[in-house]
Amino acid sequence: MTARLFFIFTLVSIPKLSGAKVFIKLDVQDCAKCSMVLSELSEASLFENVFVVVPQSYAAEEVIMKRELGLDKFTNFTYRFSDSLFQFFQTVGRAHGSEVLIIREGKVVFVSPLELGYLNKILFNIKLDKMATICPAPVLSKYLEGVSQFGHHVISQDRYNNVFVFDLLINKYHEIRMDKKENLEFLYKGLYREHFNERYPIMKKIIEETPKFKPSIYWGSVLIKGEKIVMSYLPWDFNVEGGDSSVSVTSMILVYDLKKEKFISAYNKDLKCAFADKDLMKVVRLKNQLYGKFSTSNGPMFYALALDSKRQVFTARGDALQHIYPQNYFKSTINEGTGNLLTTSNYTILMRRGDSIYSAFHDKLIRIPYPADVLADLSKLHNGFTYFNPKEGVFAILYKYDIKNTVYYLSFNEKGERIDLRGFIGFDSGSFEIINPYELLLIDNKTHCFSRKSLLHGNILK
Repeated sequence: MTARLFFIFTLVSIPKLSGAKVFIKLDVQDCAKCSMVLSELSEASLFENVFVVVPQSYAAEEVIMKRELGLDKFTNFTYRFSDSLFQFFQTVGRAHGSEVLIIREGKVVFVSPLELGYLNKILFNIKLDKMATICPAPVLSKYLEGVSQFGHHVISQDRYNNVFVFDLLINKYHEIRMDKKENLEFLYKGLYREHFNERYPIMKKIIEETPKFKPSIYWGSVLIKGEKIVMSYLPWDFNVEGGDSSVSVTSMILVYDLKKEKFISAYNKDLKCAFADKDLMKVVRLKNQLYGKFSTSNGPMFYALALDSKRQVFTARGDALQHIYPQNYFKSTINEGTGNLLTTSNYTILMRRGDSIYSAFHDKLIRIPYPADVLADLSKLHNGFTYFNPKEGVFAILYKYDIKNTVYYLSFNEKGERIDLRGFIGFDSGSFEIINPYELLLIDNKTHCFSRKSLLHGNILK
């Protein structure tokens, strides 16, 4: 019997649980700190009905193993001694080391090392499974646009350039407003440097008289280590030549510390680097690195960014990404002016009405296996969300085509071979993000609660 068949058989033989099945792949030879992590997890009220998978050879000395590893104090675990099941989990996770895995509807939706550094990530994913909704407090009354998940944090923003950072582990959120006195002053101190005292009073008056000149932020913020957020702002600045004055927009990168609840650093554009003559539109995460999306007459360009604290500038790390758009994409009349109509994930760049997706992991374009009618007339295509993770090897796209209120879910592999295609009628097209090949994390803009939605049950055929 193969490992996969044995795995399915074992799942069937385990009593049904509400929600997911939570497994711990226990590597006895690499589990010196397992007891410490499990002690933290076992104190969480949602961490229950857990199956611990151990190689068959330890079954005869189960009592000794538990005592030696300090596992005998945990009473809410069910042990499964199985070589086939253990080997299966090694194929979907790491070959060595203990891990936590969550399986829903027969799909592995979460894998994490069983280590203290991943504790909050593990707790959040278990909470996301056990609770139907997660409702941060106090309740918001604003419409939020976009969902960008970083572990148990979610970044979103309203229609007025205010950024919201939700901590779904503790049901709280933090609002970052640029119209706060200290925030606005910090930004312009970073922009003007030694000329702040002479220039800022004038710019402040301009903003007070014309609020539309408040610094704006395009959608795109990246959470980095230490609970710090990197954001790209577009502040306005004035210029006086002779008797004429004008106002124009420039670009900056600011870093906000969630723990300190304030901005801690500001960076202007390096005027000597490769993108000196290009406009920064937003920062994104690609390949777990910080990238900038720049606007040009030939379409957007992406550069890896470095934040130079000594010079207080953001600069390029290498050349721009190449061959990220379908050939002749911007020469098509239907794509004129669509430079901003793209979506990115940690490993993908996808243009609206494009027939290919750029994989940053493979550094190449992959032809999307759309149905024939879609490929025949791309003018009706609106593809908005994408996902890829190298561990899973599955690309996922959500798109609309011609019919209102109908959303299609398409998954495929690196070769462009279709895995699944499902359609949804009455799909909530609000703010959400694909968090694995089979599920969304979405926010309901009526209740402002977060929930998880499965992509495995389309309600129409295509």
